[in-house]
Amino acid sequence: MSVRYSPRGRLIIGTLEILKGVARIKDFNADGTFKYTGDNDVYYSTSTTVKNKKGERMFLDQDGVSCPESKLRKTVPRNQR
Repeated sequence: MSVRYSPRGRLIIGTLEILKGVARIKDFNADGTFKYTGDNDVYYSTSTTVKNKKGERMFLDQDGVSCPESKLRKTVPRNQR
């Protein structure tokens, strides 16, 4: 696939993914809440591409806005130039 753009004319940078990870806990408080250490582990091998209700892969543009595969453009839309 060559370069693609969103309907908003923004560069597509990748697919929208779901993956598993761990936000490390530093301590548990008496009320049941907890404090995070600020460290996270991401399990990249669990990554799966998000699909919409039609089964299309979802992509993200450079602004973080999602877009279904059917709406991707090969060129910047005229009204976005």
